[in-house]
Amino acid sequence: MKDKLEHYDHLFRFLKCSIRCILMQMWVTTFLLSMFGTGSVYAADLLQLVDGSSLQGEFVQINDGNIRMKHQFIQNDINFKSDRVEWLRFGHMIDQEPQLEPSAYFRFANDDHVYGQLVKMDEKNVVIRAVTGDILTAEKKFLKSVTHLPDGYRLLYEGPMGNDSWRMTRRASNFSSSTLSQKQPGWRFRNGIFVAEGPGLLGRSFPLKDTVYIEFDLNWIGFFSLYLGLFSGSADTYDYRSQSYRLTLSPASAAVQKIQPNMRLFEFGRIRFPDMQESSMVSLGLLVNRVENTITLFKDGKVIKEFKEKQNSIPSGNGIVFSSNSTGPYLKLTRLHISTWSGDQPFFSPTSKKIESDILFLKNSDLVQGKIDAVSNKSVSVTTPFFKAGIPSDRIIHYAFADVAEESDILNSSSFIRASLFGGGKITFNLNSWDEGKVLGASPVFGDLSFKSDLVRQVVFSLEDKSNQFDFGDGFQEVIWDDPEKN
Repeated sequence: MKDKLEHYDHLFRFLKCSIRCILMQMWVTTFLLSMFGTGSVYAADLLQLVDGSSLQGEFVQINDGNIRMKHQFIQNDINFKSDRVEWLRFGHMIDQEPQLEPSAYFRFANDDHVYGQLVKMDEKNVVIRAVTGDILTAEKKFLKSVTHLPDGYRLLYEGPMGNDSWRMTRRASNFSSSTLSQKQPGWRFRNGIFVAEGPGLLGRSFPLKDTVYIEFDLNWIGFFSLYLGLFSGSADTYDYRSQSYRLTLSPASAAVQKIQPNMRLFEFGRIRFPDMQESSMVSLGLLVNRVENTITLFKDGKVIKEFKEKQNSIPSGNGIVFSSNSTGPYLKLTRLHISTWSGDQPFFSPTSKKIESDILFLKNSDLVQGKIDAVSNKSVSVTTPFFKAGIPSDRIIHYAFADVAEESDILNSSSFIRASLFGGGKITFNLNSWDEGKVLGASPVFGDLSFKSDLVRQVVFSLEDKSNQFDFGDGFQEVIWDDPEKN
């Protein structure tokens, strides 16, 4: 009897130890997944409620004002009332590829805008093919302007959607051991945001061309120091052996620099941001032309300054690297957009002012005012007080219409949702149904809508309160060009 009790006692201790080991392994696995993630987690759809809480899972459908989600740890689907949801972001955008390259940017009276190609335009309607191949038809009276995109324009990245191909490294501390606990925390992806909680690198290689535009939002606590390397020779190390541009950023100032092959750092511009010292958030953009050796800096959507580097050497790398050098609480990187194109065509910033006649802006800086009679993919016909002409489309940067419906004529509705589109742009509409990859709705501009859900990268539901909304932005920033109305 005594031997049996000792046997059972040993067996109980063994089972207890085994269970403890299994629980420890599960805890370690959960911890590592929370630190480094998996492809399935990072590719998940992300829903955020109006109280700031969020859920990663798989979107199922929107029906009768309810949003249904799946979660890997919950057996049944979860239903959310859409009026309690702030936004919903879709993880499938990680692998999304455009079916066609956009050639124009279409802007409408209610500030909806679409990137795509013009199919046709007549007296009543304008027909657009979006980058996913979807056909969108809008009433012509709501079209404010069309901006032709530069040759070779291509969207490279919009997110963050996950760790999708980004290299995240951490910097080792002064300890000799290389264990995880003895390394400084660096970059990681969490809840739709790249977060730096210590020194580290976040980098990725892209098929860059001569001109690159990159924009992003920063949030921080305390002091931070951030390097942004462009055309870097390496995406997972900060390479001082090859040429690249660098933006050195702190809450007080920004320095525009160039790294030379001999490991020398040459600064060719600096600007101070006294207002950032009283803030914890900023939106920044950089327009870099490596052939012209120019960098245009944007802050909060406005051009701050253009910097010109006088040396003729051209960086040849394809890496974009964010290097955090801070040990503060955190630095958050959101609303990241990267695009590239060929050539040095300037971009035009559409004016919101009412114009008296139709206007065409040409590549040679000529301005034509009159009445736009017809538009095709090849040319724009215009009648002026002095002549009538058909101007080839490849000579036009931008054209705007004077006879446009007022925004007040477009009915507002509290039930509108705003869809941010793949490739940039947004559409506001009433949602009828969203199921099996198809979205049906009604828009005051586009009328009855029917398009593939692959066109949508994010949906914002609570349009009334815009103060705390996370917005991906428009995906494309226009440089301010000569506008005679501002002179």
